[in-house]
Amino acid sequence: MTELRVPCISVNKENLQKWWPHIIKTLSESDFVAIDLELSGLGAKDLFASQIDERYVALKEVASTRAVLSMGLACFKINPQKGYFKRKPYKNHFEQASYDQIHDCLDKSLEESDEDSDEKQDILKNTEVELDEEDEEVVEDIVEDIEDEDFHVEVHVYDFICLCNEYILESKSMKFLVQQGFDFNELARNGIFFSRGNDMKFEDSSYSIRSLLVQIISIQPTVIFHNGLLDLAFLYQNFYCEMPTKLDSFVADLFEMFPKGIFDTKYIAQSYLANSYLEYLFNHSQRNNYFRKIKKQSSINLTFEVFDEPWVQDIKISDLSAKIFEVKFGSFKTCDNYAKYGWCDKLDMCQYSHNIDLILDAELKSKKGRSNKELIKHLKALSTEPCSKKQDSVPMRKCGSHHSGNDAFMTGYYFLYYLILNNNKTTFTEFKKYYENLTKFKNKIFLSGKTHPLNIMKSSFSKCSCNHTKKFKKIRENKEKKKNEEKEKNKVQ
Repeated sequence: MTELRVPCISVNKENLQKWWPHIIKTLSESDFVAIDLELSGLGAKDLFASQIDERYVALKEVASTRAVLSMGLACFKINPQKGYFKRKPYKNHFEQASYDQIHDCLDKSLEESDEDSDEKQDILKNTEVELDEEDEEVVEDIVEDIEDEDFHVEVHVYDFICLCNEYILESKSMKFLVQQGFDFNELARNGIFFSRGNDMKFEDSSYSIRSLLVQIISIQPTVIFHNGLLDLAFLYQNFYCEMPTKLDSFVADLFEMFPKGIFDTKYIAQSYLANSYLEYLFNHSQRNNYFRKIKKQSSINLTFEVFDEPWVQDIKISDLSAKIFEVKFGSFKTCDNYAKYGWCDKLDMCQYSHNIDLILDAELKSKKGRSNKELIKHLKALSTEPCSKKQDSVPMRKCGSHHSGNDAFMTGYYFLYYLILNNNKTTFTEFKKYYENLTKFKNKIFLSGKTHPLNIMKSSFSKCSCNHTKKFKKIRENKEKKKNEEKEKNKVQ
């Protein structure tokens, strides 16, 4: 019904240098990037202490003793020359009225016809609209672009395998990662080496995760996380420098590191959805994006770069497609706890299904109303893999979809969907300003058990840490030096 096969570039110590120019180019051209980390453990329960300062102390301890095992990076570039942003602004009230009239005719034609897309296009072209001859050319231009309301977005996804020199690996985390297909043998063989804390002279400064973070800070994209406090702490302590002793300084450092803003999709989702775990958000938004596409509303249209040999050998493809009423499970029920929170303490011993497609199917069935019943009827008819036989075992979850690269992609996808859902801008420049200045959610990080977020801000009462100030100054100097070198180079040419 909806196909979404996501290619992810697996980056390790053997191919990092090969992929480096591609990564930097992609970062430089991106409108926003999403980051996700896989960790070796979470440590003490003080991470959820009632006092935020106590929580930060525990967070610093965990990030100093546990390590990042992999880092997912998803880069999103919106094409302003296609689809939604290609539409010409209305020149006058007549043009707007004509556009609305054509849309109404199209909607009625689609409702009354079961013919294929070519025949629907013919219906549109043959629709009689009362126009003066002088305005026919204007309407033809409108008709030409009316079908494409999509946001065309190019996405690149990377999964970096990271090997710390010394760290604690918790058995619970290891078991979970192994179940998800994480290869610890590959980590030991080809992990990109790093040490936590401040810069070390023996680390390769040219090709490393630490250098990658410096590049992200220099390029200054908008950065997206899901439930981002933990990831921000590990990102800082593992790949940047020693975390400061005070939370205020940590927050001030982050404000300088990411000047175009940090967004937390969990905090965004909490404002209008009952469920806010990442798997739910991604699959829920993917389904709704499909429904919007059917209705001819603006929706996400993704493209991924195609690689040839020998590049393709580093790429893993995951099927993240929404299976709407395609998974049959007979009389088995979905797990209520997992459906609400994305987690169940019984794990594989649970007798109920943790499959997100089944959870969302059940959610759709629970909605009342004639139109919803009609929608379900049509969706079932469109199912590509009908199956009348009941399965003997419970389909627990989607297999092979969980790793840091995919999670980063899911985080960015949901953020993009939210922007499109609430967008009223007509030009790409306005759209970019809209989300970069989305003050309701910008620089607000979700805090578990709290009604208010952690505000990423700098004030006269909070000073940046010494370690950050020293390193950040060096980053800015190098950026300025590089800019001057480029100017001189262009003058010579």
